[in-house]
Amino acid sequence: MKLQEMVVFTVMLVAASEGQKTFLKAVVGGNVTLPDPLPEDGFLLRESTNLAQVLETKLRIIREPYKNRILWDQSSGLFTITDLQRSDSGLYKIDSVKGKVFVVSYNLTVFDSVAPPAVQRLNSSSDGCWLLCSVN
Repeated sequence: MKLQEMVVFTVMLVAASEGQKTFLKAVVGGNVTLPDPLPEDGFLLRESTNLAQVLETKLRIIREPYKNRILWDQSSGLFTITDLQRSDSGLYKIDSVKGKVFVVSYNLTVFDSVAPPAVQRLNSSSDGCWLLCSVN
């Protein structure tokens, strides 16, 4: 195999192992569970910053703002980020470095929660009633 063919093959292999980007939505104060499991050693990254590492079935949180907010379930292999804030919106990646090697990307958008609607009765009769619902 020529050097050019090997380079093209390597690039195609890397591109194939990096899965599709999944779009996730969550609400401020809520939680989000990333849908792809990391069954063995690997990393959870935000943009290119390493947030957490799983090594020999133990989770190590690397970035201080995520201490007590990133969970990893050893039996399912799923990551959960808790107590979400608007500033948590962004691109996250799971990078597996052992077993089935893969990289999966997630674009997380965290929204403010919607206030409950205000309901006001405008008119009522034996035939029915008229309500006005509004939200700021």
